[in-house]
Parts: sequence; structure tokens; C-alpha cells
Amino acid sequence: MDYLLNSSMEMLDEYYQPKDTDVVISLVSTEECEQRYHSLPYYHILARNMQNHNIRYCKAEMFKDCILGTLLIPDKRSIEETVLSISFYMNKNLLVLVDDSKHIQAILTILEEGELLNCKTIAEFLCQLIGTLTLEDALFLQELGQHMSDLEEKIIKHTISDSSAQLMHIRKRLLILHSYYQQLSDFCEDLEENSNHFFQAEECQIFSLYASRIERLYDHSQMLREYALQIREMEQSQIDARQNRTMRILTVVTTIFFPLSLITGWYGMNFSHMPELSAPHAYGILIGICAVIVLIEIWFFHKNNWFS
Repeated sequence: MDYLLNSSMEMLDEYYQPKDTDVVISLVSTEECEQRYHSLPYYHILARNMQNHNIRYCKAEMFKDCILGTLLIPDKRSIEETVLSISFYMNKNLLVLVDDSKHIQAILTILEEGELLNCKTIAEFLCQLIGTLTLEDALFLQELGQHMSDLEEKIIKHTISDSSAQLMHIRKRLLILHSYYQQLSDFCEDLEENSNHFFQAEECQIFSLYASRIERLYDHSQMLREYALQIREMEQSQIDARQNRTMRILTVVTTIFFPLSLITGWYGMNFSHMPELSAPHAYGILIGICAVIVLIEIWFFHKNNWFS
């Protein structure tokens, strides 16, 4: 599918011959790209990017009179999915977006909802595309931060049982977003540097603006990653505290019963001549001695706050 920029969503038919001043957006599958654009300069770079459609990151490679690269946009709400995964080729009058058909409908939706085809230049289109893809990211990060704050409160109040699983999921999501913002920031900075003098000065300023916005998203995601680590450490400290209390109780119980075990072991020896065994009140006296020992130990432990 080919579209003419600044044309109110006009789709070009196969008989239309673009003029030299027309700026065309071409949305094609891998097979269509091989058929229609194999003669483009540096096509082998584009073919390498399209190979198995194995896109793993955002990048822009600058060449004379053209720019090639890939865009990988993760789904912020699902760490297993991606919103957009495309290879692209752009020169002064043509932007080719190559997809394996998995995300073509998503691209069309982005074009329509963002009114991107009303842009006047490819640079403006690319800026608006990046802006559209990151439009609600700041709000999402704020919501994620609030969710983490609520999770922290539940951990403190011991009203949640699966906090570790939730924290792990959040940390994985933040790791993906953190890497994505880093790549997208580098992508915009490469375009801003304009090493092949492809863009006008004012267009480079727009890329600089978007690079700054994405850098703020990167910093925000980094802050949330550190916050998630703090919550994890707090959760681990609570687990350690509970384990310490359990060990303290076991230690106190063991200490209380150790003298009693010594006494029972002592009088459990089967010697024939133990005078206490024949005393008429020995049993009651021994019970009293044991009770006194237990009371003294409890008083001592309580005085030293071993029960708190």
C-alpha cells in the first residue's frame, strides 16, 4: 500500500506515477519489498534487516542520500508482545516500511489515529511517528509507579501473598522499557547528528526535542527500576526479620528446656544407689525445682526483651 504525504489519507493506486516533488509512504510486506524495491541503493542492507524479520532493537544507519534501520516497539502492558516491528528505508521522496504482515493493521491504525499522512516531509512523518508511539508512555510510567507504591504498602501491611511474582513481572517490564528507551534515544540522536546531511537544520532540532523527551522517559524508567529494587530489598528484609523471630523463639524454647533435659537425663541414669530416688517427696521436689528454673528463665528472657 502506497500513500501520498499531506494528502488526507489518499492511497495511491498501482497506475499512479509519483511526481518528483511527491513524498510517498510505502507500506509493504517482505515479499513485496523484494519485488518492488530490490534496485534501491543499499538494498542489501535492507534485505539484511528483513532477513527472517528478526528485529531485536531500534537503529538508524546513515548512508549517502538515504537512511536505513529498524524499529521495535514493545507492548508496555505485556512483556511478551510487541506493538510494532518494522524495517525501513527512506530517501528524500520515499519511505518504505517493511513488515511481515503481522503488524500491518497496527501500522495502519497508527497512521490513521495519529493523522501522520498529513505531514509535509518524511522527517516530520518520522518525528510524528515517534511522538505517537511514545505519546502515553509518561502516563503509563506514572501508573506503574503508583502500582508499585500500592504494592509496597501491601507488603508492609502483610496483606499480599504473591508480591515476589508481581515484583518480578514489574522488573522484567521495566527492563524491556529501559532498554527500549535507550535504543530509541540513540535512534533520535543519530538522526539529530545528521552525519549524511539528509535533514534540514530545523528538522534536526525536532529530533533533538524528541531525543530529550525520550531521555526523560529513560530516566523515569531507571528511577522505577531502582524503586523496584528498594521494594525487593524491603520485602527481603521483612522475610529475614520473620525468620529471625522464628529462630529467636526456637532458641528461647530450646534454652528453656535444656536444663530440664539435663535433669531428666541425669535422673534417667540407672544407678542402684541414688538416694533421691528413695526419698518420699523427691518427685514433688523435682517438679518444683523444674518449675522454678523455667520461671527464672522466662523472667530473664522477658527482662532482656527476647520475646518482642
